[in-house]
Amino acid sequence: MEYSRVLLAGAIVIVFNNVGNGILRGEGDANRAMYAMILGSGLNIVLDPVFIYTLGFGVVGAAYATLLSMIITSLFMAYWLFIKRDTYVEITFNDFFPSREILKDILRVGVPASLAQLTMSIAMFFLNRVAIMAGGENGVAVFTSAWRVTMLGIVPILGMASATTAVTGAAYGERNIQKLETAYLYAIKLAFAIELGVVAFIMLFAPQVSYLFTYSESALVIKEELIKAFRTLPIFLVLTPFGMMTSAMFQGIGEGEKSLVLTILRTVIMQVGFAYFFALYMDFGLRGVWIGIVLGNMTAAIIGFSWERVRIRHLKEAFGTS
Repeated sequence: MEYSRVLLAGAIVIVFNNVGNGILRGEGDANRAMYAMILGSGLNIVLDPVFIYTLGFGVVGAAYATLLSMIITSLFMAYWLFIKRDTYVEITFNDFFPSREILKDILRVGVPASLAQLTMSIAMFFLNRVAIMAGGENGVAVFTSAWRVTMLGIVPILGMASATTAVTGAAYGERNIQKLETAYLYAIKLAFAIELGVVAFIMLFAPQVSYLFTYSESALVIKEELIKAFRTLPIFLVLTPFGMMTSAMFQGIGEGEKSLVLTILRTVIMQVGFAYFFALYMDFGLRGVWIGIVLGNMTAAIIGFSWERVRIRHLKEAFGTS
């Protein structure tokens, strides 16, 4: 409660930080957006022990460290946007007036994006339940450990997805559907190549990676199952770019509700549904959880990519491009 009160009190700073970062990325100035995030993260790392231990604030000290880091980062954002004014977007409050249409456009992308994050949390809850039912406490320990490593492969895809939203949004704004399609497909190809490397690395070095989680004697009991998980679960990363870039493209053209539908399909319906089917109905145990997540994600990715192909064709017809 104490931690939450501090961050809620500074909510306006957190929102401004995210909006400013989004403006920079949207303009293509990803470098400064990255510098701001590195600054905030670096300060947070340094200030955490100071507020928690040196000043004796305990857990709430972590909240103060986070908020102070964001305030400092926001000052840089404010300097770039309001004082230096070297961005394409020029923010002046004199020109501001309420617009229902603009608010609707923002909410059409923002609300589904927020719900998508909630959906992924809900999916993780159910996947944990399936892992417990299939393998007990050791099962959920294996799943949690394998999922953490696998999620490292999501990081480059998230970066590509942010870029895809910005670039396809700009292309859609100028009604250049050919550029939109080129950017979308290029992002998929690049992310696909990166993920092939990530998956190959995790599968090849599964015993070595598993040691990070099983070096203690008490954890050795999950080592064998963890190695099996590392050699199956990461495969779902291979087709993930097709689904995530499609969601990012839908956000770029202002159709956030389609992105939300894809996220629900991929996480709650396909991944959880397939994991339950293979693990419990087919009685494959933990191996069924990994197979279900992989097949569910791949199925959703194929559906999403097919949907995008149809939407691109309709956009070309609407704007008279071939």
